[in-house]
Amino acid sequence: MSRLEELLEQHKDKLIFVEQKKEGFESIKELVDSIEEPIGQLSSPHLNSIIGISIHYKEPVDTEELNIKLYRVVENDKSLVYYDHLKERNKSISPDPFYFWDKSIYFVVKDNRDIMSLSDSLLWYDYQVNQGITHKEFRDKGEALFHYLQVFDMFLG
Repeated sequence: MSRLEELLEQHKDKLIFVEQKKEGFESIKELVDSIEEPIGQLSSPHLNSIIGISIHYKEPVDTEELNIKLYRVVENDKSLVYYDHLKERNKSISPDPFYFWDKSIYFVVKDNRDIMSLSDSLLWYDYQVNQGITHKEFRDKGEALFHYLQVFDMFLG
């Protein structure tokens, strides 16, 4: 049995079929409310990890040229589960309060549609699941289906 078949057998009841995949930003707006924040809030190492180039010793990257935007997830009823998850995760890392850490959840959007980075693993999981799988991707049994099934495997085991 191939790894794809194994994952399919294990997670077939969790698949969400969609006619057409939504753009990333549209999909995440279904899960949480957000506010655009100044991209300058991102540290150089964080921005470096997102865009995949070294910016440590270079002039600041022109984020307008890259067309990326930073959004903060609004803490409200819609996002409560994600903020609770973040608080629990932070407690498990250290019982001491994180006085100097920003306790907000952020995500980065490229070209007003593609999600490049999410700062909370539960929101990342829900976002990936919410994207769904098309019937064509399921029939093709290719990389898209394998990636989708891996999301369940990574998060649920």
